[in-house]
Amino acid sequence: MDLTIIILAMSVTVLLALLYLRIGFRRAQTGAFLPDFYLFGILLYALGSTFIYLIEENSKAIDLVVMSWVSLDSAILGSIVFIVLFGNHYRRFSFNRYVHGFGTTSIEKSAVYFGLIVSVLVCIAFMYFVFSNEVVGALFSSISMSGESSLLDARKAITSGSEGYFAPGFVKQFRDNLIPIFLIALMAINSKQEGVRYYKLIFVCVVLVALTAMAIAGVRSNIVLFLLSLFVARSYIIKSGAQLGAKRRGLGKGSVLLSIFLVLLFYGLLTAFLGRAKEGDSLLVTALNIVPNLLQRVFLAAPAENIITYSYWGTIGPTFGQSWLNDLSSILPGVSPSGLSNQLHYLRGGSEQGNSPLGLPADVWFAWGWVGILLVPLIYSIVLGVFDMLLLSRSSPLFFGAKMFMIFALLKIYSPFGFLLYGGGAVGILIVFVTVVRASKYKFGGDREHLGVTFIGTR
Repeated sequence: MDLTIIILAMSVTVLLALLYLRIGFRRAQTGAFLPDFYLFGILLYALGSTFIYLIEENSKAIDLVVMSWVSLDSAILGSIVFIVLFGNHYRRFSFNRYVHGFGTTSIEKSAVYFGLIVSVLVCIAFMYFVFSNEVVGALFSSISMSGESSLLDARKAITSGSEGYFAPGFVKQFRDNLIPIFLIALMAINSKQEGVRYYKLIFVCVVLVALTAMAIAGVRSNIVLFLLSLFVARSYIIKSGAQLGAKRRGLGKGSVLLSIFLVLLFYGLLTAFLGRAKEGDSLLVTALNIVPNLLQRVFLAAPAENIITYSYWGTIGPTFGQSWLNDLSSILPGVSPSGLSNQLHYLRGGSEQGNSPLGLPADVWFAWGWVGILLVPLIYSIVLGVFDMLLLSRSSPLFFGAKMFMIFALLKIYSPFGFLLYGGGAVGILIVFVTVVRASKYKFGGDREHLGVTFIGTR
């Protein structure tokens, strides 16, 4: 009976996916569509939960499997609704011209450099307060002298505030969200002004500061997404320029291989420092396990953890929005109270300082029940589509940076509520800022065409 339910749910998904592809956009024309990455994230979760159910024959997994596929069905339906409502307008965009036709106001350009300076200062202040803290600083100093997972202990102390408040949520907005957006915007500005003075030096310095701050915080996945977003943004800039007849600056195999190597290197080093590598394994075995570990993290980690703790959260949900309100309260300054993700981490054998968050289907069900599963992913898809349309409405380097960042951020955002905290809120502020700047320029005699205020497709 359970297998029949799964097959039925997957069949509905396939039918909706075929309809979505049939009426969808030509990606060569419109470029990356943000809801696609949101759908891909749910698909990974659904495939992971289904794999665990079928391979391990875990009876606890069936509810999570159904939640996953129904959430995916709802999300695909939401994307279809967006196309029906706004598709004719969205199809007018020429993404290649959008990327290669940036018109940067002096205020926006200054905002990029100012934003990078502030973000770097926040990261430096964060590192200073971490290393100057007696307890946390000692944990870092012992990493090279002890076989214990000192970095993992330091990370727990930083996020929980047990040894002092390090403003992890505030720092995250600059370190993980704004720095990649501003760096991509800097690349876009440089693509229009060859030979910008000190461009490479600024770029490299900011990247090194950001990676160091991320490594100290022990955020493996954020480093991977950070490097990927920079690489993909550069690829888009080069590709769009070539297609519009600009001189092609090659993105050779060397650049691709170097990017892959850096991603795996940072992920592998942090895996070892966090104590996640198997004890006793040689350096070669640890290196060979990096890719399988990364794939396991992408496909199976979240559903596996949620299945283990289902006997707890499945009996106390739905909370009718209270769980999301509790998450919101956790961003207040001070020692963070033990939240649901901390409790779930403890239940599966970890400490209360660790995190084991619910994936999007489970999180939506826990907050709003089956009605939420049917409605929330649908509404979320429409909102993301509108969000994407806003980012294409003006050919701004900041909008391009925000779009490239959100492509990868959506793969890690566990819930619509988390969208506000893990990138969406910061991007929303940038949308308002650029809109006000462009409107002011036009109002006081700015060149509308140069500033890119008009929709690209209507030019």
